[in-house]
This record gives sequence, structure tokens and C-alpha cells, in this order.
Amino acid sequence: MKRLFKSGYFFLYLMLLSSSVYAAQSSFQISPPPIATPEFDAGKVDKKFSATYVGISGTGFDLYGAGVNSITRTANSDMTALDLSFGGFIMSGTMVFGTSKGDLLVMNVPFSVNFEFQPVKNENIALILFGGPMVNFGLSSLSYESQYYNPFTNRTTTDTTTSSTTTLLYGVQGGAQLGIKAGGFTISPFAMFQSQQGTASTTTSSAYGSSSSSISIPAFTSTSYGLDILYRPWNMTLSSMLQEAAKSGSGSNSNEGFKTTIISLSWNY
Repeated sequence: MKRLFKSGYFFLYLMLLSSSVYAAQSSFQISPPPIATPEFDAGKVDKKFSATYVGISGTGFDLYGAGVNSITRTANSDMTALDLSFGGFIMSGTMVFGTSKGDLLVMNVPFSVNFEFQPVKNENIALILFGGPMVNFGLSSLSYESQYYNPFTNRTTTDTTTSSTTTLLYGVQGGAQLGIKAGGFTISPFAMFQSQQGTASTTTSSAYGSSSSSISIPAFTSTSYGLDILYRPWNMTLSSMLQEAAKSGSGSNSNEGFKTTIISLSWNY
């Protein structure tokens, strides 16, 4: 049972992210940055809607899914702006622990607020620095078959064990994006750093009965590098990002690290 609890927490811990990544501190990724467009003008409101593919992998597990995300930015001046980002994602996959292989289902809702500063903007290039708080809410389910000895029948029986977990992660993020115009395109490389921690509550049911437990998720960091390609005549953006989260914690509260790949197609309006 302790193994199951640990696997449930670990899985749930991995799946976020959102954001979201594996043991190295950084890597190249494919995904949109958490801001609407690579430049802004005073008094203008920019919006971005994205359809996204997400893949998450780590030691003994893989998750694949899709989701949507919306970003709204309001520029207070030619140098400062505020943006809000909100999304929803669903993923499924498998996890291997010991001799068992479980089925995973994950739902994830990320939210962030970014303060933006634009120190450079001209006809050919723009630079935006951004940072702010973030929150990530997740629900996950892990189920797998295992064998146990039934003392009443004196036989070994196969049973399905199910673990449901609710997770809340919170922290801060920050980064920079460079916009370079080339004909009708804007090429926008970006980098982002995130630091998160949180809590997780798990309920487990099996032939042995049911139990519940809660843990604190230790602080962990992730670093992302990505690229946006905006085709301005259509206001369409193709984005890609690879993100890695570092290993953190120890014992039953440890996170082994995980890697997230994101590919998005966005409409700017």
C-alpha cells in the first residue's frame, strides 16, 4: 500500500504542468510562451487562443493528451502590460512500478498572471521580460491489477486497485521573449523559469479496503526554452517547447523529475 501511495503522489506530481520536464535543469522545448504576442502597444488589448498537444515522460511513465489555453494582455503603456492565462488539459497514459503497470488519467487546470516589461521595441525587433504568480490544479486517477492472497478461499486472486489524487501547485515564473520580424513572419525564441510547490491528497481503494492520505509536494524547479513562429497576415502562431523539471525532495515525498513536450497552434486576435 505504501508503494501505491508513493506512486500516486509521484504521478500526480509529474503530471502538472503544466508545465508541465525531467531531471536536467533545462532543455529545448516546443510550446507557446505564457504571453499573448511578442510585442505590445499602449492601450491595446491582445488575446490568444491555443490548441495544444502535450506529452509528458519520466522514469517508468508516459502521458499524452491535449488541451486549450487562453491569454489576455492589457498594455498600460508602451513599456508595461499585464496578462492573464487560463487553460484546461486532459491526458492519459501508463505508469510502471515494481511488476505492475497502471493506467493513468489526468486533468489539469493552470492559471497564471504575468507582469510584462518591454524595454526594446522598434520596426524589426522587440524584447519582453515577464514574471508573476502561477497556480495549477489537478485531478488524476491511477488503476492497476495486482494479485493478493485471499485467506477465506485459500487462493490467490487478481484485484484492481484504484488511486485518485487531487493536487494543488503554486509558485512563480519568469522569463524573456525576443521577437524578430522577417517578412510576414515574427520569429520569437523565449526562455522561462518556474519554481513550484504544493499539496496532494490521495484516496486508494482495493480488496484490502480503502484509505486516504495527504502530503506536501517539495519545491521543484523547471526551465523551458521554446520558439514561436507568428504569421502576421493570418494572426496564426505555431509554437513548440521542451521543458524539464529537476529532481527534488527525498523518500516518499520525492519527485524523480520529468520532461514535457508541448506543440501549439494559436490564433491571435
